[in-house]
Amino acid sequence: MKKIIRAAARAIFFPAILATLEAHAALNDEIHECKFVHNQQGIDACTKLFTEIKVVDGGTAWVYFGRGSDYLTLGQYPQALTDLNEAIKEAPAYSDAFINRASVYTHMGKLRLAKADLDTAVALHTTYVQVNDSNPYTSRYRATPTDIARMSRAQVEVELGDLPDAVIDADTAKMRAPDNPDMEMTACWVHAVKGDQLDIALADCNDAVDATPDNAAFLYRRGLVRYRMNDFAGAVKDLDQSLTIAPKDASAIYLRGLAKAKTGDAAGSKADMDAAATLYPNVAAFFAHYGIT
Repeated sequence: MKKIIRAAARAIFFPAILATLEAHAALNDEIHECKFVHNQQGIDACTKLFTEIKVVDGGTAWVYFGRGSDYLTLGQYPQALTDLNEAIKEAPAYSDAFINRASVYTHMGKLRLAKADLDTAVALHTTYVQVNDSNPYTSRYRATPTDIARMSRAQVEVELGDLPDAVIDADTAKMRAPDNPDMEMTACWVHAVKGDQLDIALADCNDAVDATPDNAAFLYRRGLVRYRMNDFAGAVKDLDQSLTIAPKDASAIYLRGLAKAKTGDAAGSKADMDAAATLYPNVAAFFAHYGIT
């Protein structure tokens, strides 16, 4: 089932609330696309199901969830919010829908609402794990919705400046889902922002980057750990790689500017910091809040 994980920018598959469905082939194709195919094709399939599906038990919460998740993937946040609201209204214990709605709220800048949804998802304590065995990532790195909710809540808590709770959530998620790169990277990120346990944070970042070497966010976060450890040349190298993948990441550009200043590259530093400020005027304030200037 479609699943949005903001920190890792990938999909993980969990089961939905099932309905009794017509069995003919065309309808089965639409069901599969609604559940597992992303972006506009998934939206179209889910929308068609509303007119063709015959619901006996379980309702249509999973259809709203599937379509809302695709709207989220496409950055269509009002539409995603409408569908995920319907999914939760129909199925109030639908932890995956709370997690994805929290992602919508985060993208909309409504961090308190995001945290409230993740509090609910953690409290639901949903422990099933269902993966798509044809996907090597989801087959190897299994995590429950509760683990995902804790990890996501840690990220929101960093944004809110609540580092003590972020540390608890990130470390708990990593303990519950060992060797999962998303959990390792979140723990790495939280400790990098806090500026403690940097040796452990670097080991977690290394493991996560080894598992997904083309993930720009992972490389950026390892760059922050290296910066905190005064390995400024290493930080620049990681941030160069990150920006090759995601060239408009203001945080990575700004941090690279700081690292370049520490290596004596004054001109490169100024260029990066000016470019970052153009993309995101408040980028310096975010870093300054955690003593990174």
